[in-house]
Amino acid sequence: MLVDGKLMSFAEAHALRENYVARKAKLDFEVASGALVEIEVVGQEVEACFAVVRERLLSIPGKLADKLVGRERAYIENAILAEISEALEEISSPADLTKDVARKGSK
Repeated sequence: MLVDGKLMSFAEAHALRENYVARKAKLDFEVASGALVEIEVVGQEVEACFAVVRERLLSIPGKLADKLVGRERAYIENAILAEISEALEEISSPADLTKDVARKGSK
């Protein structure tokens, strides 16, 4: 048998085939168990996460504008920092993201 330009014995070709079958079985298992997911699924989840972050951060000015009128600079800075920290805390759960990606990838 000729593989990649070199002659292989039947035993070598059989071993090569078994190696590929084992690798395929391992990949199938990893996909089924959620350890591996398709890159498209990951991309969709990342895009969805960015949209949530964007919307949450863009809501900050409207939420704070009336509360900050006439306040001192230090108060304004602290209020903005607190609001950003709260927003980041709300959206910072990597465990939830990986569970969602694994769940969607195994469908």
